[in-house]
Amino acid sequence: MYFAFQFGVASDVFALGVTLYEIAARAVPFSDAANVSMIIEFVRQGEREPMPEGTPAAYWALVERCWDAKAADRPTADDVVDALESLLPSGALALSKTLSDVTAPMYDTSV
Repeated sequence: MYFAFQFGVASDVFALGVTLYEIAARAVPFSDAANVSMIIEFVRQGEREPMPEGTPAAYWALVERCWDAKAADRPTADDVVDALESLLPSGALALSKTLSDVTAPMYDTSV
């Protein structure tokens, strides 16, 4: 079966929402589906996994925003970072670094 996809920032944000779900649920979404085609159809029909028990409401609201059916209504990556930072205790973690902030190489390139 062939599915036409539009890949871009909005699809990346949707995928990030899936990752956030996996963190909260400690499970893969739609794990009971027989195949990937079924999952795609579930999502196209607007089905989403329910909020895992114990998930903070603000965290779940972010997941749902990432999963918005209208791609244009999904948050930007910067919005996701801001939302995650707002969930942390003040000063607990600085997520706002960009690649340009990183100056040290990850590995020795002189070899």
